[in-house]
This record gives sequence, C-alpha cells and structure tokens, in this order.
Amino acid sequence: MQINTIENKEKRKNYVTKILRRTRGMSKNGQIAVVKIPKLKGPNVHMIGGLSSSRILNFKTKRNSYKITDCN
Repeated sequence: MQINTIENKEKRKNYVTKILRRTRGMSKNGQIAVVKIPKLKGPNVHMIGGLSSSRILNFKTKRNSYKITDCN
C-alpha cells in the first residue's frame, strides 16, 4: 500500500485548503497585523439600595468600589 500516491496528496491538499484555512488576513511586509487602540476603561460605578414590596427604601450610587465598612 502506497501512502503518498498522487490521489492521497490531492486529498490532503483539499483538506488543508478546506478545513485549515486562515480566518484572518496577513499583514503587509514591515507592518504589524494588530492595530493598537487606546484603552477605554472608566471608573467603577456601584449602586446599592434597599427595596420593600411597595417602594425603594434607600438608593445610593458611588464611584470606585464599596468596602465592607461602607455597606454597614
């Protein structure tokens, strides 16, 4: 049994082009493929409140994080 027949080589070529195809493009010579964008990270905004079945009892918003002492 011959493994590297012309028919098997053609089957492997078709498999590679069909299954293992690139999903992204390539960069031009001398350029990077990834474009750097500025970070868009803003401050944390936390909301904490108390509810009853008929109304909102207390509601606060705060920038940055809540600590245990802030919640008690």
